[in-house]
Amino acid sequence: MKNYTKRLIAVAAITLFSANAAFGQWKFETVEDDFADHETRYGYIEQGTSQIGLKCQSGRYELVYVTSDRTVDAFTLGAIAAAGVTKLMFRTDKDRPETLTARLDLLVDGRLRAIGELSPKQVKSIETMKQNIAVQLSLEDIPSNQLKFTAKGSTAVVKRVSAGCEQVPPEMTKAKTTKLLFTMISILLPPLPVSMY
Repeated sequence: MKNYTKRLIAVAAITLFSANAAFGQWKFETVEDDFADHETRYGYIEQGTSQIGLKCQSGRYELVYVTSDRTVDAFTLGAIAAAGVTKLMFRTDKDRPETLTARLDLLVDGRLRAIGELSPKQVKSIETMKQNIAVQLSLEDIPSNQLKFTAKGSTAVVKRVSAGCEQVPPEMTKAKTTKLLFTMISILLPPLPVSMY
């Protein structure tokens, strides 16, 4: 019986290690926009059903935090948004904590997603972190959903996200930009008088 118990504990330990390993690596993805010619570059890591990631689209960086919390419904989310600013805090290794103004939305499965805009300096701190990134939400000045994610694989992934981030979307070529400018001017200026024949 003792041997069986030992084997059971060993199997459980291996399973737990495998589960942690599966969620312990940063990953990279690109998502094409169905209504434009550019893509969104995304680096992320999962831990259980929670996720933190770095997103870039058209030169704009954002930190995305998906919580495992399914207790917030649409009504509560609206009340939180109306009450004041939601903050998304993160800290890489032992660096100074950073605070972002966040917007919230609900995913289809009921999980809460917070998104905050990052500066290039903050992106660099995520790229160069050595150990982990800690993150938490502050809803109505009440800290919640605090979690820590490993830095394993983050440097290479964040570099891939940044590699195409500064590229101008293909649809914004010089000719199209000029056409857009003339269109805006024609809208703002009063119409020219039409000769009556």
